[in-house]
Amino acid sequence: MSQRGFTLIEMMIVIVIIGILVGIAVFGNRSAIPAAKEVALESDLRRLLPEQEIYLQENGKYANDPTKLDFQSSQGVTIKLKGNANGWSARALPQNTKTTKTCAVYVGSISPYKEAKNVGEGIINCQ
Repeated sequence: MSQRGFTLIEMMIVIVIIGILVGIAVFGNRSAIPAAKEVALESDLRRLLPEQEIYLQENGKYANDPTKLDFQSSQGVTIKLKGNANGWSARALPQNTKTTKTCAVYVGSISPYKEAKNVGEGIINCQ
């Protein structure tokens, strides 16, 4: 009498292999999350640059509040903004994350946020 099917050992081996693959997938992607957050911070600041120039052309000064611009920040990103007739500076901060990196940029004659102080105008810097 021959029986068809898998033995208990074969089933246990398959379960162990699946567990190993799941472990690799879960723990292998953990390092990608902070990198993705930083990309979102930089991307938001990059999108803010032309919006500020449009606002300047229409209002004669730079916006000091992101809600005054046609701009929506990425999910999980907060934008701090200060601006006047001579320039503006913005800081992108991550929300609800273990990442401590923040990014900033400035344009014109304004006291920039600390992340943008030692780089040139219009250059996004993250720390």
